[in-house]
Amino acid sequence: MMNRKLICLIAMVLLIQANIMAGTANGQNPIPVGFFTDDATTALEGAQSIVVVGNFAYVTGQGDDGVEILNISDPTNPMHVGAIFDDATTALAGAQGITVVGNFAYVAAPNDNGVEILDVSDPTNPTHVGAITDDGTTALDGARNIAVAGDFAYVTASTDSGVEILNISDPTNPMHVGVIFDGGTTALAGAWDIAIVGNFAYVTAQFDNGVEILNISDPTNPTHVGAIFDDAMTALFKPLDIAVAGNFAYITSDGDTGVEVLDISDPTNPTHVGVIFDSGGTVLDGAFGIFVVGNFAYVATGGVEDGVEVLDISDPSNPTHAGAILDDGSTILDAAHDIAVVGDFAFVTSHTEHGVQVLDISGPKDSDNDGILDSEDNCPTVPNADQTDTDGDMEGDACDLEIMLERIQNLEMMLGRIDDLETLLKTHYHKLRLFKRRTGPAKFPHSHK
Repeated sequence: MMNRKLICLIAMVLLIQANIMAGTANGQNPIPVGFFTDDATTALEGAQSIVVVGNFAYVTGQGDDGVEILNISDPTNPMHVGAIFDDATTALAGAQGITVVGNFAYVAAPNDNGVEILDVSDPTNPTHVGAITDDGTTALDGARNIAVAGDFAYVTASTDSGVEILNISDPTNPMHVGVIFDGGTTALAGAWDIAIVGNFAYVTAQFDNGVEILNISDPTNPTHVGAIFDDAMTALFKPLDIAVAGNFAYITSDGDTGVEVLDISDPTNPTHVGVIFDSGGTVLDGAFGIFVVGNFAYVATGGVEDGVEVLDISDPSNPTHAGAILDDGSTILDAAHDIAVVGDFAFVTSHTEHGVQVLDISGPKDSDNDGILDSEDNCPTVPNADQTDTDGDMEGDACDLEIMLERIQNLEMMLGRIDDLETLLKTHYHKLRLFKRRTGPAKFPHSHK
């Protein structure tokens, strides 16, 4: 009968093999796993910007003049939980940029030339708490995007070509505290997106084809400290979104169909360090939203090419194509506009398909930590740095059921031989004892020196 331990070992091998056959997601290209589109109850028509906080995604619907809230606790099945639409009391017409901090959502609305503040403490029932619209002193005409730091909100205004600073310490009463308009030295004409890091604001300027850096250490008096404009080397023609990570800023360019990388370690002198333009292998024609996580930049593209491009930015001076997904009949990526990344998932808005696509971006990865990426590993779930493949079937021995069973059979044979040897030894032992009983102790002659 087969050794009990051997039976357990075979069962374990079968279980391992089943897990191996189940496979893992392709770590290179994003994989669609879920989506949600507009209906009569939602505010997703002309979906624009998206921000994810906890189990919820907050999306502006430009066509619906509102904000949609989705429960994304199950990324494969995002669900509508709440929405709010523009009315006489709100500033949500043409809702575009959005950010969420604590219990409040801050929305830039270009058609209302203002900013709306929503209480989202109950995601099923977002409510209006405050708003401010443009007047003679503010830069809110054509409000596009918004960022919040501490008690202040920073708003780009494409029509006013400037940046507005609001005191939002009382969300029910946002107040103008500072402003800067485009001038001779600044790059703020057609101000579009904004990122805040420490004492500096980084602003893309559509009409100036450049990036402006502002010192905002005194929110009542933002000042110009540096700027860079498009030239033959850069991808800054009609810049759109900007993401800042460490000493680098990553900017999408609709006009140059690419992504520009700037060294901003010296805010007074931003410099070009890297760039990637659209080519046959990339999805960057119409580059729009961008989100940076670790060594990767995720770009939502909604031009000639509709989809998402993944860039490896581990070397900022040489961003390279790492993966991509294009819109097809099964995805919601037509006119992809904005993107937010949380964990293993990317959430992408589609302006023309009026919805949100969820992508699995869990790779590239090395699941078994053997130094070989899953995409190249002949046994991605069991460490096998040597990649031994005895039978040449492209499946490493560590995962090859046939090899494992052969080794088990060899082990079984060896165990059988051990059992035979044990039986033989026992037999000889009994014979030896019987011989001793019959002859008595062995007698040996004394030796003489």
